[in-house]
Amino acid sequence: MGQTSTERSFCRKIFTELHNYRNGMLRKTKEDIFNSAGEIDGVIRIYELLLEESRGLSDHVMQECMKTDSLLMLLYGKWNDMPVEMECCLEEAVLQFLNELNESAA
Repeated sequence: MGQTSTERSFCRKIFTELHNYRNGMLRKTKEDIFNSAGEIDGVIRIYELLLEESRGLSDHVMQECMKTDSLLMLLYGKWNDMPVEMECCLEEAVLQFLNELNESAA
């Protein structure tokens, strides 16, 4: 089964965001990049999760995600704002966000 046009657009959007994030990081000093290692890892993991989840997301959820200027950083921020005991659950934070979007469609 091939990708829908919405899925292709969604994947292109998150790829572009990751590409722009990477380019922004490469303009920083080595020390700043080193100090941002946790953020870099988190953003890449979020990208990978979204890419994986895109196969099962509804068009509505993907369209809502595409309205967000900086989806990867938004999700990174939501994960970072979670209570310390939940901080390890990046996947849970991403899935919770996607579920909230899905429920708003109902």
